[in-house]
Amino acid sequence: MQTCNVNSNNILNENIKDVINFQTISDKWQATFDSISDIVMVLTIENVIIEANNAACKAFGLGKKELIGKKCHEIVQGTNAPIGKCPCVKILESKKEEVAEYTREGKHYKLIAWPILDENQEILAFVHVVKDITEQIKSEAELQANQHLSDLLLNSFPHPAMLINKDRIVIAANNIAEEIGVSSGKYCWSDFGKCLSLSERDQERAKINPHIKGIKCSFCQMEKAMDGNMNSINDPDICVSGRIYDTYWIPVNENMYLHYAIDVTERKQLEDERLKASKLESIGILAGGIAHDFNNILAAIMGNASLAKLSFDNQDELSEILKEIEKASIRATKLTQQLLTFAKGGAPVKEVIELSELLNETARFSLRGSNVQCHFSIAPDLWPVDVDKGQINQVINNLVINAKQAMPGGGAVSIKAKNVSINSTNNIPLSEGKYIRVSVSDKGAGIPPNQLDKIFDPYYTTKQMGSGLGLATVYSIINRHHGHIDVISEVGTGTTFSLYLKASLKQVEIEENREDIQEIVTGKILVMDDDEMLRRSIGSNLEDFGNEVAEASDGNEAIMLYKKALKAGKPFDVVIMDLTIPGGMGGKEATQKLLKIDPGVKAIVSSGYSNDQIISNYTGHGFCGFISKPYKIEDLRNVINRVMKM
Repeated sequence: MQTCNVNSNNILNENIKDVINFQTISDKWQATFDSISDIVMVLTIENVIIEANNAACKAFGLGKKELIGKKCHEIVQGTNAPIGKCPCVKILESKKEEVAEYTREGKHYKLIAWPILDENQEILAFVHVVKDITEQIKSEAELQANQHLSDLLLNSFPHPAMLINKDRIVIAANNIAEEIGVSSGKYCWSDFGKCLSLSERDQERAKINPHIKGIKCSFCQMEKAMDGNMNSINDPDICVSGRIYDTYWIPVNENMYLHYAIDVTERKQLEDERLKASKLESIGILAGGIAHDFNNILAAIMGNASLAKLSFDNQDELSEILKEIEKASIRATKLTQQLLTFAKGGAPVKEVIELSELLNETARFSLRGSNVQCHFSIAPDLWPVDVDKGQINQVINNLVINAKQAMPGGGAVSIKAKNVSINSTNNIPLSEGKYIRVSVSDKGAGIPPNQLDKIFDPYYTTKQMGSGLGLATVYSIINRHHGHIDVISEVGTGTTFSLYLKASLKQVEIEENREDIQEIVTGKILVMDDDEMLRRSIGSNLEDFGNEVAEASDGNEAIMLYKKALKAGKPFDVVIMDLTIPGGMGGKEATQKLLKIDPGVKAIVSSGYSNDQIISNYTGHGFCGFISKPYKIEDLRNVINRVMKM
């Protein structure tokens, strides 16, 4: 073994001085050398100090002149310390950096040594850097002593949690974090987040919900925590193994952070549902206005067609033409009902029903005359539901027609209905409780994944013939019933729509079959509507049945006419009130005022809207009856007859 027994007076040989030339180092570099906080020394291959910085002088309590010329191990470990422990011995063989640790006067040090080589790769000298690692050793000992306590604390978290050092290495992780792929000794989220390419992020996002906008990485938030903010820092929307997490960073000390994540997948899905509903509502405002005006026109057409039929009943050909006009008006009415369904004020007018009969009748009617069959699987003990029968009929009709159109060559539509209980484990964005699940399946071409997130959007359609309102209407109806609808589709295999409706605790009322009222009850009727053409059409029809009719264009005029008739001792038997009067008093306010004048007033509300506050509870607002625009004159007569008999 090579020793360091050389005369210190001969150590600064000319070769070392020529190559390193420490004695001629500039003042600038000397100042830099002395500013380093760690101990730095330069030694000959005989282990003799030829240069040292101020940190070395301070650590060993010697001046620079006293240090230079001494052997390193005499200063560091004591005069009689064995030289074999010095990493310089290994460097003579390896010619690479070597590391050693030692203790001196109760402190722990790490010695890092590396060689200075000449152009022939021969060692000229060594550089020693000594770091005081006393506090690090102490911290590691404390962490090891508290490891059990840390494990208990981490595993008490009901969410993925981990301790992370400032190099972003996981020191410890709880069981929940390990289950989703977090491992001690690795970078936090090393298998997720920032490691994903943009295309991979999109694929990961699509697995969870096609409406989630992007995946973010949490590393930037740790930087904020490292800046000294001692509050918890939130970093939302990290996608891990098909779930969405909000993550939080809490500094524990300057070297350690508590990092935990909360699963918010269901919350994000609910937010997406609300966003979709908000989009539909915005379009609905426009649709509602269009449909309201269109309904007035249709009502006038239907009224005049009915009047023409009565006036020219003996002219067969003309009568048939007018019947066709009436049929066309009814078809147009269905279009406006689609618009109104997702318009502002399209709330359902509910009743308790059994779904099984509705499913059978609607599906069979929708498939009548087609090459598609319908297979039913309906639970015999299906719970009743509290729904708008007409709107749910529209939902089933639209879904069955979609299924039929998906199989132009023929096939079978499968309709299933069963009772289900929803709780927090179902991952369905509904409140807990009892529901009916109705599924409509086809064996058609299926829907491509890139179109699934658009199928419920208004006016979006892949059909050459279609308005794009069908599925938007379905979604809006189910949303207004506080239910849920989802879709599963595979290209080349088929599509299944599943809708959930809240089960009702009420019993189904047995409805007696009632024929249209044949008896004509006549009286004095006040018709209030802002559309002059509609008022005249209704008035003429009612007069033909022997009624005395007066017309008003808004609520103020209706009140004036009612007061006048009441004062003359010839009050109106029935008042027909249009609910919405643009720029004027509508039926709701006018009826409230009439009730103060005459508590016995019999008012019928007429509207193209289904307003939740009024139409679904019209008796609670002082009305005796309701009729939806557009309507047949026979339907209006039936409502008037019933109200007059009250």
